Amino acid sequence: MKKEKRKCDECTACCEGWLTANIHGHEMRPGVKCHFLGKTCSIYPNRPENPCKQFKCEWLADENNGIPEWIKPSQSGIIITTKSWGNNRYYWFVVECGKKIESDVLHWLILYCEKNLIPLEYQVNGNFYRRGPKEFIQYFEGKRG
Repeated sequence: MKKEKRKCDECTACCEGWLTANIHGHEMRPGVKCHFLGKTCSIYPNRPENPCKQFKCEWLADENNGIPEWIKPSQSGIIITTKSWGNNRYYWFVVECGKKIESDVLHWLILYCEKNLIPLEYQVNGNFYRRGPKEFIQYFEGKRG
């Protein structure tokens, strides 16, 4: 049985200032929501391809629905994105959406990533932490130096 494709519906977390982007000359960064977001997107039919049309959080992109419904950003308070590191390797990058990540969300996130061998960088109370193989951790430690 084919699962129903997920939709953003009421979720606007990616537009609320928890990601970094430039949309038609307006900078969006943590704490600064998209200039075009009111109750809904005022430029939705004419929104730019990048980042607006192309962006999909991992909850939305998850075609197998292995990520539970309650991890939807508007419900969980986090946004999961995939980023690259090293030589064509990927990890999950997780940011809080305006409030400290809840313990049940963090618990699920860590267990899911460990089970599926997904390196993880996550935010708790504004600070970032990493979990994964030694080379993943060392890769980012080398970037600081």
